[in-house]
Amino acid sequence: MNFKICIECEKSDKTVNYKGPLCKSCYSKKKNKENPLKKGGPCVECGVTETPQWYNNKTTCKPCYRKHHRSDNLELYKNRDQKHYQSNQDKIKVQTKERYWKDPEVHRERRKETYRRHGTKRVDSEYEKKWRVENKDKCNEYKKEYKEKYPDKVKKWGTDYNKRHPQVRAFHTAKRRAAKLRATPPWLTEEHWEQIRGLYEVCPKNYHVDHMVPLQGKTVCGLHVPWNLQIIPAEENLRKNNTLELLD
Repeated sequence: MNFKICIECEKSDKTVNYKGPLCKSCYSKKKNKENPLKKGGPCVECGVTETPQWYNNKTTCKPCYRKHHRSDNLELYKNRDQKHYQSNQDKIKVQTKERYWKDPEVHRERRKETYRRHGTKRVDSEYEKKWRVENKDKCNEYKKEYKEKYPDKVKKWGTDYNKRHPQVRAFHTAKRRAAKLRATPPWLTEEHWEQIRGLYEVCPKNYHVDHMVPLQGKTVCGLHVPWNLQIIPAEENLRKNNTLELLD
C-alpha cells in the first residue's frame, strides 16, 4: 500500500487525498476551525452561533449553559457566593460603589426598566429586612445624610408621591385633624382661643406652630392649648416630627 505525505503534519498516511492532500485528522481539524458549529449547530435556547457547549444532550451557548447549571444547582451556588462575599466583603463593597458612581444613570435606567417590565420594584430579601431591623440607627443616619445632601430631590419625591396617592395624603390630614380635635379640651376660654389664633397669625414664612408635647406621640400625647404651642423653623419641626425633645 502506498502512503503519501500530509502537507500539514508531514506524516505519511494512507488517508491522504481522501479530501485533498491532507490526512483525515488534519482535515477534521481544518473543518472544525472553519465551522466549529457544524457538529452541534446553534444554541437551542437563544439561537446564538458562538461558543456552544453540550448540556443535557442539547446544544447551548455558554450563557444559557450557566443559567441552566445555576438553576439546577442553586444551593451549591448560594454557598459558594456566600463564602466569596464573606472573604471579600470590603473589596466587593468598594467595587460596587465605584461601579455605580462611574455611571449612575445607567443603573437608574436599569432599575426603571425592571420596574416597567415587572410592574413592581425589587422585593427586599429576608436578609435585607432583618438587617434593617437590626440596624435602625444606621439606616436613619443614612437617610438623614441623604436628605441633607439632596433636599430638592427628596422634596420632589414627596410631592410626586402625594400626587400619585392623594388618598394617603387625605388619610393623614384627616387623622391629624381628628387628633387635634381630641386634644382640644372643652374648658378652653375665648381668651385661650385668641392666643392660639394670634400665634398662627404672627407665624412668619418658613416657620411652623409646633406642639412642644406632640399630639400623636408614641409615649405621651399633649393638648392643643396655648402653653403647649411654640413657633419654630419649619425644618426643625419636620425633623422633630412626633418625638418629644426633653431638655437637659
